Amino acid sequence: MAVPDMGMNVVSDETGTYIAASQRPDGSWRKPRKVKPGYVPQEEVPTYESVGTQWLKSKPSFPPGVYKEPEIEKNESLSKSAKKNEKRKQKRKEKKERETCVKDVTTCLHRTSIEDKPKDGSLNSEKRVKNLKKKLRQIEELKQKLVSGEIKELSEDQQKKIGREYTLTDELETLETLP
Repeated sequence: MAVPDMGMNVVSDETGTYIAASQRPDGSWRKPRKVKPGYVPQEEVPTYESVGTQWLKSKPSFPPGVYKEPEIEKNESLSKSAKKNEKRKQKRKEKKERETCVKDVTTCLHRTSIEDKPKDGSLNSEKRVKNLKKKLRQIEELKQKLVSGEIKELSEDQQKKIGREYTLTDELETLETLP
């Protein structure tokens, strides 16, 4: 006759201690497995706690002399739909907090300005001149492709690019005339 030992599945009889046969989720069966006397299943083994953790848990969480009433779980008395609504409210609150945090960061970023001009202004203007020449070169290539027939119709972005040609040439001329 099998007598239950320490765990639900651990059984002891005259042949020894063993884990009883059980059915897997797919329907197949596990064989009974012999174990030593005093075996404790993994689910029932308590997790390790250091001495410091045990000491902290033994101390009260509030200062001496302060009486703290036990908190009553308010979700226990709520209906299923009320619990869902509570979760939704909590999520909205968290989302709002994240949005305000993001807004604070963005406003701080807008207030801070990164200086576009290095102390040596000529270096920055040289880069800008090079960039403008590259854009003008691209515009010329677009015009040539249009004339040669490689491109039948310009896209909206290409039309905008060609429309900026005069402003780019004016800016290039002003930068080249600067000392």
